Amino acid sequence: MVKRARSGKRPRHGTRKWVLTVLQSPEAAGGILTADIQRQVDQASGAKIPSYSVYQALRTLVKRKEVRATRKGREYSYRLMSAEPAAPGPAIAETEAPALPVAGGSQLPHKIAPGEVTILEIGETHVETASNLHGKLVLQRHPRPK
Repeated sequence: MVKRARSGKRPRHGTRKWVLTVLQSPEAAGGILTADIQRQVDQASGAKIPSYSVYQALRTLVKRKEVRATRKGREYSYRLMSAEPAAPGPAIAETEAPALPVAGGSQLPHKIAPGEVTILEIGETHVETASNLHGKLVLQRHPRPK
C-alpha cells in the first residue's frame, strides 16, 4: 500500500512576530525595504524563513493597519503606523457651503484631467481658471458678473 504525502497547511514560522521586531528597530523608523526585512528576519530568527512567509506576514500586517506600505520603485517600503490616532478635524456645519478649490498665487496644479476645470484665482473683477482641453492647458480670465 502506497502512503500518500501529508496534505495540509504549510509549517508555521511565527513570521509576523519577527517582522514586527525588525520594524520596531530604530533603523527602520523611516521605512525599510522588503529585501532588507527578509534579510533581518533571517538574522533575528536564526533560521532561514521562506520569502513567501515574510511577504504574507507583511500583507497581513498592512491589511490589519499595523504597518504602512509605500511604493519605492518596484519594491515596497514598510514602516509601523503611529500608535496615536489622528486628531479629528473641525466639524463642518451642514449650512456652510464647501469652499471652492483655489490654487495659491501662480502655482499651477501638477495634472489636470481631460475636461477638468480648476479655479486659480478669484479676484474682485475676474476669475482665472485652468482647464485641460484635448490634452492642452488652457488658461482663461472670466469677468465677474456685476
